[in-house]
Order: sequence, then structure tokens, then C-alpha cells
Amino acid sequence: MGGALGALASLGMWSCPARCAADKPGEVDPKTRKELQEAEQRFGHAIEKRDTAALSEILADYYAESEGDENMGVPKRAVIARAKGGTLVFYRIERDAKCTVSAATYTIEGEAKSFGRLITDQPAEFKWVKVRRMWIKKDGHWLLILQNIRDAEEEKTETKKE
Repeated sequence: MGGALGALASLGMWSCPARCAADKPGEVDPKTRKELQEAEQRFGHAIEKRDTAALSEILADYYAESEGDENMGVPKRAVIARAKGGTLVFYRIERDAKCTVSAATYTIEGEAKSFGRLITDQPAEFKWVKVRRMWIKKDGHWLLILQNIRDAEEEKTETKKE
């Protein structure tokens, strides 16, 4: 991501501190919320810079990434390989952000833009996706343990059916 665009995206990434409301199952105190926001920023920066060393520190050894309802997740090793190759995408939460805690697991979720991969001279088209990332704090630093990406429109349709 280019200089000015990257800086602008970084500023917009967490425009939600006031909106990052503590919902059920538990309250997320302001100090912890700020730490999580910083961890999210480090995660996004590591992906954008293809910093595999930083990613290795951020992702738990048992990290898994999945899309939709897949039962199988992509493991840490494969995610780092995608980052190194420049094909790993960071989904920046831009709307409907929520922070929750359950036991020692902190969840950040909301909607992000997913851009098409074709490069054209037309304006970039995107769709909204639902992003859920789960974090834990171990030995004083945050580890990402799970990321799930779902099509936001499909999820809204499924919710209406229930």
C-alpha cells in the first residue's frame, strides 16, 4: 500500500474507539481496548509491509484463518508464506466494530472492504465482508489466534432466515 494511502488507511483503521462498544459476553476496559487496537494496527502493518518476522510474533503457533463456514483453517505457516509472497490481505474493520471478551479471549469484529484482485483503470470495486479476529494475551503481549472472513451480505441473509 502506497505512502499517503497507507497512512490514510492506518488512520481510518480504528476510527471506532468510541464505537468499539463493550457488548456481551463481557466488558472490555478502555486500557485493554487500546492495547487491542494497537495489536490490530501492528497486524495490519506487518501484512502491508510483508514483515514475516513481525507476523510470526503476532500469530499464535496454533493460529488459524478461515473463510465462511469452512471447518479447516489455514495454519500460521501458510499465512506467513502468503504474506511473504504479497498475497495476504489485511481486512481493515471500518464499520459496525465491536470488542468483546469471554474468559481470556478477546474478539474484535466488524465489517471491512474486500477489493477485487484485478487491476484495471476503473475505480476499485469492493464488497463488505464480516471480519472476526480473536486475540489472547500471553506473557505480556497479544497473540492472534483466529481470523474468520465471511461475506457480509450472505451473513445478513442467513440471519434473516433464522
